[in-house]
Amino acid sequence: MTSELPCIPDVITLPSYKLHVYARGTMVVGAQGVGYVLFDPFTLVSNTATSPGSTSSYPVIYTGATYNSSTIDWQPSGGAFPTGVSGAVGNSVFGAPSAALQSGQMRLVGGGIRIRYSGNELYRGGSIIAYRQQGNINIPTGSSTSNLLASPLSARAPVNRSWHQVNYLPDETLWLEYKSFGTTYDVTETGASHYSLLLAVTAPIASASATQQTFDWEASCFYELIGSNLTLTPSHSDPVGVGAIRAATSQSTLMTTSPAVEEKSILNQIMNTAWESVSGLASFAGSKALEYGSRVATKAATRAVTQGMAAMLL
Repeated sequence: MTSELPCIPDVITLPSYKLHVYARGTMVVGAQGVGYVLFDPFTLVSNTATSPGSTSSYPVIYTGATYNSSTIDWQPSGGAFPTGVSGAVGNSVFGAPSAALQSGQMRLVGGGIRIRYSGNELYRGGSIIAYRQQGNINIPTGSSTSNLLASPLSARAPVNRSWHQVNYLPDETLWLEYKSFGTTYDVTETGASHYSLLLAVTAPIASASATQQTFDWEASCFYELIGSNLTLTPSHSDPVGVGAIRAATSQSTLMTTSPAVEEKSILNQIMNTAWESVSGLASFAGSKALEYGSRVATKAATRAVTQGMAAMLL
């Protein structure tokens, strides 16, 4: 990969291998009007489902046409998916047994998942729910959409053909550090999964086969890796920025727009504030100039009148 991919600015310049991984698929709303895509952004770095048939081995879990539940059911029973649930991996160059992953360290720079309606326009309806589990831990299996919407880390939007997304947020400083894949991010380790990002759909239409709603989904992540046998490229150091990032990790928020849009919004706010400040100064300076000019003109006119009267008296 190239140095043009993003990194996490650190207190020192530390070269790293930078990786962009994505996965795509189609989700279908089930018979009871509920469908979902669930994402563990830490494990998309591997292109291998290490234990097929177990949901804890796939970074992306999503529903199909035979899903038949009104809640978000995702955990395996007897090592198998719930009925109508499938898993997907991404296009990473690394497999789970990869020496680079097992001997090196990695960290998640950024990521998220998004969906958009792709079905028949006649059957489009319902709501899309974006949700992020605080602490980047697993969303409880069996969660109802009403309970998810009661959380401040959720948002709802009508179903349409625009992309709707939810982004990863490092809400604890531990997520900014390099960690060993085999001990922290390995999905085969008990309790090490992080299915924390969810996009769910609730549909008001009875889900007969002809009317089932379908959605395209995309998951995408950027990673940094360090270790042997990796092509390292320069990263950046930003001691001030790192401090600001670490201070912001305690904030509980939900990001449902792309980082580029977030950045543009922030820059627009900065520019608007600067413009208002400059405009205020310009207006103040203009009024002072006008006031000063008026004073000068008044004094000149008074002087002219006085000199004219003096000439007449002579």
